[in-house]
Amino acid sequence: MKNKLVFVAGTLGLPRIIKRIRSFYDAGYDIIVYAFDRSTFQNINLLPPEIEVIRLGEMEDQHNYIKNFFRNQVELIKVFKKYRNEDVIYYAFSFVPASAVWLFSRKKYIYEISDLLYTNFSNCIIRDIITRVDKKIVCNALLTVFTSQGFIDYLFPRKSPPRVFLHPNKLSSYFKDLERSCNKIEGGSLRFAFVGYLRYPNTIFRFAKIIGEYFPQHQFLFYGDSTYRNMAIELSETYSNIQYYGKFKNPEELPQIYKNIDINVACYDTSTQNERIAEPNKLYESLFFSKPLVVSENTFLASRVKEYGCGYVINPFDDQSIIDFVKSLKVADLNEIIYKEYQLNTSSLLDNPLDLMNKIHTLK
Repeated sequence: MKNKLVFVAGTLGLPRIIKRIRSFYDAGYDIIVYAFDRSTFQNINLLPPEIEVIRLGEMEDQHNYIKNFFRNQVELIKVFKKYRNEDVIYYAFSFVPASAVWLFSRKKYIYEISDLLYTNFSNCIIRDIITRVDKKIVCNALLTVFTSQGFIDYLFPRKSPPRVFLHPNKLSSYFKDLERSCNKIEGGSLRFAFVGYLRYPNTIFRFAKIIGEYFPQHQFLFYGDSTYRNMAIELSETYSNIQYYGKFKNPEELPQIYKNIDINVACYDTSTQNERIAEPNKLYESLFFSKPLVVSENTFLASRVKEYGCGYVINPFDDQSIIDFVKSLKVADLNEIIYKEYQLNTSSLLDNPLDLMNKIHTLK
């Protein structure tokens, strides 16, 4: 590939983005990265120093979406001017950088969609306008990479455009040589956990509080970071069976984390559309490390959990529903799920960057 790949990202600390950029660098592509930092994160996941990264400044919390949108456009226009006369292809992560590329770069671009955050906007007029714009960005891209079939179905319920590629956010190929284990649960004490970007006080934190208050024989463990870290710390100080371990290196520390837990809780708050149609990496982490997964009902993720038979679908908004669920758990059933996950073919759970790269080459 002769073209230089110019990556543009609204934030650089996300493991998914780091994984994608590293895969192209490791494959020998000529790349450079432009990205913003986020005040939300205590960054611990970083690209290796040999990859050139130009930082465009710090973005505020996601609640300042409109302000961040215009700040993004202004800074990226400067980038586009720099490469005006060069043979480059832009690779944009998420809507805001992609909209700038589409409007101002006049170059070919690849667009990766791992969230549709604008679907959560309460103003239906703004939501509809952005949805229409997003469809145009997709249709004009060299290729659009979707991490969830749910996103494709939402934007294009009848028929998707030809240059669309489904590439789920599977586990990093970093684990391709790791020997998987089948650690069955023994005894009645269970270790529930949330692993990742801390959020969803009405579901995840509700679940943790229920464990702390009603089930002293069990534990709830928080691994991750965000502006909700103080809430996790407060729960850990209130209940002796809740622990907060903070930020961690992904993928390096994932094996030890999953070794320390029994059940992965990924009950996302389904009051917003984006969470109902996403397919998060928690699915593939749970499958790879053979851990039963607990998710929210009425979601695309729930349909995947049922398909794999890898966990439980619950109503996480109701205290009694969570209490009844925890009481109903049987070690024999959990161990059956663990064994079923362990039997899955490892390669089907790992990200294969060549799939995406080969697709790009067919379209050039």
